[in-house]
Amino acid sequence: MTFLLNFSRFQGQDILIARQDFQSGKATDFQSSMASLFYGSLPDNLLMWWQYAIVFQILCTATGLYLIFDRKIDFIQKKYFYLITFFSYIAINLSAAQTRDGILISMIFLSLGLVLKRPGSFFLFSAGVIPYLFGFSFRPWLAVTFIPLFLIYFKYIRNYRRLVRILLSLSLAVLPLTIDNIIQNYFDIMPAFPQQTVMIHDLTSTYCLSPIESSRNLADKTLAILYSDDNASSRLCNFYKPNTWQNVITTWHSTNEINDIVKKEQNEIAPIEILEPGDDFRYKQLQSGWIDLLISDPKSYIQNHLIFLTQIILSGESPTFLLKYRFLEFQKLPSIKSLSLVLLGLYEFPVKILTQFYFFSPFFTIFIFTLLAINKPSIIFSKSILTLFSVFIFWIGVTTIGYISDNGRYTYLPILILYAGVIRNLGYKIIH
Repeated sequence: MTFLLNFSRFQGQDILIARQDFQSGKATDFQSSMASLFYGSLPDNLLMWWQYAIVFQILCTATGLYLIFDRKIDFIQKKYFYLITFFSYIAINLSAAQTRDGILISMIFLSLGLVLKRPGSFFLFSAGVIPYLFGFSFRPWLAVTFIPLFLIYFKYIRNYRRLVRILLSLSLAVLPLTIDNIIQNYFDIMPAFPQQTVMIHDLTSTYCLSPIESSRNLADKTLAILYSDDNASSRLCNFYKPNTWQNVITTWHSTNEINDIVKKEQNEIAPIEILEPGDDFRYKQLQSGWIDLLISDPKSYIQNHLIFLTQIILSGESPTFLLKYRFLEFQKLPSIKSLSLVLLGLYEFPVKILTQFYFFSPFFTIFIFTLLAINKPSIIFSKSILTLFSVFIFWIGVTTIGYISDNGRYTYLPILILYAGVIRNLGYKIIH
């Protein structure tokens, strides 16, 4: 059902751009070199290229979920079986998203499934490392959050010495970035400086929010490198929003949806133009100014990121309901495509409810975790769950540091694997 109904979706805008750039010979690492290579290399015959991605992601997620729960399904305990089924439905639907986050979710579930199938097997661990490396190559900077998992595995399963555990864990954390760099060099992928997104949002936040004049002046001086016109400085805060970096910028990519976002009703162009690929000189200027601001005024930096933290925990952006509009479209122009979109809307309605009302937000996850810790401490206070919770906290911290938007999908993965761990532990209690 998930396979068939997701075929009526459209390809994600970001991955479409990565594919177009790669196939035009102008590939960049703005969304990672791996994203350019993978999406640009998918075939486009029989099925559309993005449908191959959907098939791949759903198969990997389903396989991982089966391996994680296969020994825990007790068909006599129907409530537990239904719980696993409902969780799997949610995880598979979230992993089917045509984004880098979707493929990352699918790869990590496959990775965990392979390792948990037989934790003591070096072969299965090695096999599990492959999807881990592939998945995190789409977002290399987040791989560091899995260090607690590696440390626990190497200590209690492999029984390695402390120094070996640390070195192996750090190596696995940096390998996705290494792979991404190798791909970039081998395929001559242009550097587009994705780090600039964080710097731009930090600088504009200080300029528009800080009461310290010297800090605002330094942020203004640094942003002048990117201003689109002479009046950009005076217009900047009219565009600024704390919950996204995109509102203040226009981009070098003519097909990017950001261009549509940043134009106001008066057809004003956004005050900041992001760096073009290969503009290493201006990138170093931007980076230097950002570092100077961080060193000279760490207080504003911390205050800004505390604001970002509340956005991540409490009010992350979630998908909107489209079912009503799909019904209207089907009534207006009945077709197989419009019917499939209606069926897809009905099928994914529970997922939309959960995400729209923040049931998969970090705040709600912490709330549920606290309730379980009080009422079911034997399920929560185990090495595996506490390790997964540390990954969750670490992920929130790293996402806060690299904050550019409050999109809810940025935190789905640690939340999903934490719930998977709790459900798996619950299975032990039921079976034993």
